[in-house]
Amino acid sequence: MERKPFITYHGEQEQFTAIEVELLQSLPREKVEWRRSFGRAKMIQVDVNFVPFGTHLLPHDDNIDHSRMLLQLPMLHVYFTDCPDNDAYRIVTKEKIAAWMNLLKERNIVDWMIVLVEPANPRRSKPKLLPKHSVVDKIRNDFCGRQTERLVVLHEPNNPVPNNKSMESWASFVSRLRQLFVTAYNRTFSKYEDVVRAERERRVEKDWYFCSYFLLQEELALAFESMGIYEEALVQYDELDALFTQFIINSQAGENVNWLSAFTETCTCWDGLNLSDTFNKEQRECIKNGKPSLLDLRNYLFSRQCALLFKMRKPSEVAYRSQSFMHTCVQELSMLEVPMPPGSVACWVFLTCVEVLQKYEKMSSMCQMEIHSHYTANLWVYAQRKLAELGELCGLMPNRSGPSSEQLNSVVNLLSGMGKSSPATQNENSPNQKLREALSSSAAFRRHYLELSELAMGNFKHIGRLRSVGHIGKELARFYQMLGDHQKAETFLEDALRLFEKERWALLVLDTRQQLAESQKELPDKENYINTCCFLMGDVLLEKEKKMHFFQEMKETAEKISSNLQEDSNEKEVIIPFQSSFGLSDISILDAPITCSRNAEVKVEVDIFSRLPEPVTFRIVSLCFQEEDPIDPGSPVSRGSIKSISRTSLSRQKSQESGEFYIIKDLSSHSLRDILPDIQGDVKYLENGTKPVAEVSCRNLGTYLRRQDSSTSWGKSKHGLIKEEFSESADLSEVELKPGPNVLEFVFKSKENGVFRANQLVIEFLNGVSFVLNLDILGSMTIEVFSPEPQLSVNLPDELYAGIPQDINITITTGFQLLKKGDYLPLLCSEGLIILPTETEHYKVEKEENRYLLRFLEDVESNKEMVYPLTVLSTIPINLEEGGNDEGINHIGQELELEVPCPWLETVTRALHFSYPLAITHRCRTIKTKKLIQVSVTNVTEDCIQLSSVDLEVEDINSEDLKYIQQPSPQVVGPRLTHSFVWFLPEVSISSCKSCLFGFSFRSTRNVSLSTEPAESQLQYSFGVADLNTKYIISSSVKPADGKEMCSMGALCNLSIEIESVEGSVDRDKSILYEVETLGMWVMCGKNKGAAVVASGSKVVTVQLEMLPLVSGFLPLPGIKLSEYPQDLQPEGTPVSEIVTESTDDPADSESVKENSKPVNKQPQKELTLLPLNSNQVYYRSKAMQVQVYPECNASTVEVSIS
Repeated sequence: MERKPFITYHGEQEQFTAIEVELLQSLPREKVEWRRSFGRAKMIQVDVNFVPFGTHLLPHDDNIDHSRMLLQLPMLHVYFTDCPDNDAYRIVTKEKIAAWMNLLKERNIVDWMIVLVEPANPRRSKPKLLPKHSVVDKIRNDFCGRQTERLVVLHEPNNPVPNNKSMESWASFVSRLRQLFVTAYNRTFSKYEDVVRAERERRVEKDWYFCSYFLLQEELALAFESMGIYEEALVQYDELDALFTQFIINSQAGENVNWLSAFTETCTCWDGLNLSDTFNKEQRECIKNGKPSLLDLRNYLFSRQCALLFKMRKPSEVAYRSQSFMHTCVQELSMLEVPMPPGSVACWVFLTCVEVLQKYEKMSSMCQMEIHSHYTANLWVYAQRKLAELGELCGLMPNRSGPSSEQLNSVVNLLSGMGKSSPATQNENSPNQKLREALSSSAAFRRHYLELSELAMGNFKHIGRLRSVGHIGKELARFYQMLGDHQKAETFLEDALRLFEKERWALLVLDTRQQLAESQKELPDKENYINTCCFLMGDVLLEKEKKMHFFQEMKETAEKISSNLQEDSNEKEVIIPFQSSFGLSDISILDAPITCSRNAEVKVEVDIFSRLPEPVTFRIVSLCFQEEDPIDPGSPVSRGSIKSISRTSLSRQKSQESGEFYIIKDLSSHSLRDILPDIQGDVKYLENGTKPVAEVSCRNLGTYLRRQDSSTSWGKSKHGLIKEEFSESADLSEVELKPGPNVLEFVFKSKENGVFRANQLVIEFLNGVSFVLNLDILGSMTIEVFSPEPQLSVNLPDELYAGIPQDINITITTGFQLLKKGDYLPLLCSEGLIILPTETEHYKVEKEENRYLLRFLEDVESNKEMVYPLTVLSTIPINLEEGGNDEGINHIGQELELEVPCPWLETVTRALHFSYPLAITHRCRTIKTKKLIQVSVTNVTEDCIQLSSVDLEVEDINSEDLKYIQQPSPQVVGPRLTHSFVWFLPEVSISSCKSCLFGFSFRSTRNVSLSTEPAESQLQYSFGVADLNTKYIISSSVKPADGKEMCSMGALCNLSIEIESVEGSVDRDKSILYEVETLGMWVMCGKNKGAAVVASGSKVVTVQLEMLPLVSGFLPLPGIKLSEYPQDLQPEGTPVSEIVTESTDDPADSESVKENSKPVNKQPQKELTLLPLNSNQVYYRSKAMQVQVYPECNASTVEVSIS
């Protein structure tokens, strides 16, 4: 049924008929904007019908039914005329238009339009004289008034060759018609919405009826649909759906309405949806008559929603809404207690599901099957389960002998309620015919049921909902069990079981296993059955009675398998996964030794948690080890290593009986992401020992790269357990395992070297029936049995010091060698190296003739590492010499050797470098004419050293004449500290170089656990001193110039230098060159050096100089250096200008200088050789003095020197 708004036409009907086809095609070609008083503007499509004008189509104000109509009334009225001239208009046309307008005004209709058509071939020629007013002007003045837009002139619409004017007039006509239609439609639509809103508010009144309101609001939806606004149309139907559902919900809360009782009457038709027609006339007529059933109303309402969704190109939304629609409808039937025969609801659900799926497949693209499966999978499984419900009701399931008479009557009753609503349901491939065929016989039912199950599983596989696939597989398995095909049932159940185990659905796993056991019990292969029984009897979620049942089944089956194996050698042994009935809490090595040698015992403790219902004694429990090639035999990393399985490799599970324990999962239940490759490396060398080749291999490559899916059966794989070959095993016999935790202790022992990996734990129940656990999935627990060669090494500290006892370590790794009590090692030392006697509870060191012996006082087992400290001492005297530098001497130390002739190895020789523990420096000091010698001893070790018997010998000086300042008692020098010794020298007449010898004894104060105290070591240091006579004494002072009382910065100061000759008066003039060092604090006014002459008969000369202080504060006096000429090159005289170059204003000073001056030299001074005087020859009396310099008074920034 096509519901469109319509427009009436009147006047010259032949003019409209000529343009009708073109007009109907042009109007919906472009959309027009529809602006409403609320909401956003919408672009609508003007798709209307045209009908001749008639008074019966006009609404009456006093007719209530007309106010409740929307699409049944015309929206716009159009009058067509082709009046050629004014005379015709005045005589005929004007009266016709006036009569038409009067009819519209009587009914209060304001939406009209007049179209004046100018034909291509006018009936009469145009007049020669143009009239004052045209026909258009007269019509506009007579009828339009201010609404001039309601008059349109259409120029030559039937012209076969249209010109620009005709095309423009046609476009203007179509556009004006659209605008006027939208204006009229908006006015009518707003009035109708007010009517709908008012009717909705009346829903609490007693005479209100839902079906009437349904038709009223549906008019809105149909109107929106006619304009192409499908979203708004769908909203209207959704509101009706929600309103009806709310009424039913409120009725359950006690809010009853009278009209709802009509939907509780007996339902005699349960046809499903009919989506072949977009508009179901029969169902709408039923609603209009007020006699619909609940299913009729729901079917019609949802079919209209689906039709709109299909127009919106949203078929997936149809599938998505379908399931909630069916669930809601079934729930409403139950809430209203609608009387329906048993199975009728299942028929309706099945028919609806198949109808939606068929329509969906037609509307959807096959290339997007995976996307569509997200929406259709639930519908397929819903239809499958409802068909199974009908099969159970009608006696069509395989376990039935055949349908009874009552069941046949049920089938007839169900078929009678189908196919009434529409003849489309009688098509060959319609849902109705499919259901009729499925209920016709058991074979047909089986075919349809299997087909639906396969389709449901395929859709769920596409979208990855594997748990739903498992549920359907369980239902199929139950169906095949009824058919007696237990082999197929086992296949479906194993796949479902694997899925549930992977996702850890414990209850689903338990239920599936029980169903699996039913099928496997009927099959000849008992291996799978005994495996399933073991898993069930070890499941903590199963009741104890059932656990005991499966335990007895396991024992009986195991006895049969064991007896068959004894009778027939071709029978294969049955391997049961360990995790079926046991858990592994921990596996560890007790008291793990550092090394493991041949025939050594290694204890391995295995904690097993038994989930058996009662204690069971097992024949043998074996922990098997497989020998492997070591990564690098003999390397320190791999030698004798023992590695335990980490607890993090075990998966924790909570037990209802005993708290926490660990369970090892079957490898097949692991995801590839959970399996880590077991990588090992190896390095191989060629025959010539060059070009090493590195290899990396994976020991569990087969497990890591194994496929988990298959083209024939996805995810299907057996546990694949076998008893692997092993090199060594630790066995326990007749072991009783009680329910709960059990601790087993194995003893591993190997007679050969090698790397042994724990690969399996085998628990043998009976002959041919064993529980096996592959330990590879936990990470490798390896025991490397290796007997290495004995090794001996001498380990030294960072530094060895001569003359001080220090410890060195002899490290012995016994390997396979056994050291017995009383055995010894000879130790040979080079000359000057001794080993001090030592004795402990483990060993002792003794001397025998010219060698030392390291004797063992206890037995030392093989593969032990022992460390024996030895105290060594270098007895070579230390003789140091001056290195030509007063600051210190670098010493090279002593080189000695220790040789250990080992009976089971080659002789080990180790060089020992002994550094000197003390550093010696010396210096000569002066006090006027007296001389002192200072010798400093620096301790370079980290120990305290005691110095004793200190002595100094000086050439040509008796020891009694040397005065030692310190006390003669022994002195202790701390680590990194210096101690000085000082002697006064007597006056000597000859100032030549004197050789000195400094010596003392020393020893370390560190406590050493030795049986005898070592003797003190000796050290001698030889050096020389020269210039032991003082020649000059210098005194200097600084005073302010110009009679000032204090020295200030920037002001001249007088420097007075007095040079006194210690040797007494000279018999001839003696020239001395002086040089002033300002130290950066003074600036000389002139040169800073010059010559002074000590006149004959005098021993003192004074020099006056001027200088400026640069900073303020307490400033040290400038330093002064002296140099003199050789005796044979002494100049005869020196001019005053060369003696003192500084200017002075003091006449007395000038005179004194002049008196000490002589005439010119015999030889130019620049050619004379100068001899600088050192600190032993010159005594600086004023060296420690300072002078206070005040800052300038007007200085903004003052620089102060703090000394």
